[in-house]
Amino acid sequence: MNVDFRKITGSLLSLVLIALFAPKVSPYVLQGPHVIQLMTQKQGQAQSLSVSQRVIFYNPASSPNPQPAMADQTTTAPMLPPAVQLNESLKYLFSEAFRSDIVSELNQRVYVFNRGQSITVIDGVISQAGESRFDVYKDLLLYRSRDSLSERLSNLGIDISVSSLGRFEGRPALVVGAEFPDETVPQLWIDKETFHPLRIMVFDTQSA
Repeated sequence: MNVDFRKITGSLLSLVLIALFAPKVSPYVLQGPHVIQLMTQKQGQAQSLSVSQRVIFYNPASSPNPQPAMADQTTTAPMLPPAVQLNESLKYLFSEAFRSDIVSELNQRVYVFNRGQSITVIDGVISQAGESRFDVYKDLLLYRSRDSLSERLSNLGIDISVSSLGRFEGRPALVVGAEFPDETVPQLWIDKETFHPLRIMVFDTQSA
């Protein structure tokens, strides 16, 4: 009886030690260049694409529950709306050119990108402003090879040598450029199952 008890005790102790000192096994994460290759392969073989979409710009400064102003305070700045909706028409010539047309009640904006060069025209006048981070989303569909898209992402500051697993709106996602949940660096999110792009985060396009 004592012998059996000692055997059972020894087995349990061994299991406890294994559980405590066994190395932690992390799930395998595809490397960034491989993820980008799979994403570009899922884009299909079409040569061009036309899209009509609605774009919503949210104003982070607006508050759903603004605090009332004190009696001795005066407000001179106009209140900005919480969101602005615009209708936009897009045209893609894959891996070569892209055009965006936005028409609103206030103005008309045309943005054209062709083989690395871009121009913005507002109300018929060429704008001195270069590409903004709001134009970067086009790259996720425009470039159809791993090399060209990888180069573009690197120019946007995304480190394609870094990849991790994350979750976006309940769906598992591959994060290229950051260790999830770090959102302080430029990064690209891709659906883990379909390899369709979900999200891109950039903070400065001056080096693009």
